[in-house]
Amino acid sequence: MVVGPERFPRDRRQFQILARLAPGATLETANAELETLARQTELTYHSEFPVYEGWQLRAQTWNDISAQ
Repeated sequence: MVVGPERFPRDRRQFQILARLAPGATLETANAELETLARQTELTYHSEFPVYEGWQLRAQTWNDISAQ
């Protein structure tokens, strides 16, 4: 999905991605990897984009998302 900055400004901090876990992967391992990515993003870009402080990425099941 390509979205230009006029529709998805840099300071917007929420987005959704639909994905499937690899065989043998768990939601817990996916969230651990996402936490690592979030911390790397925060450390790399925080000085330029302060909104990344405390940034979080989280995987949820489709059923959990649908129930919200």
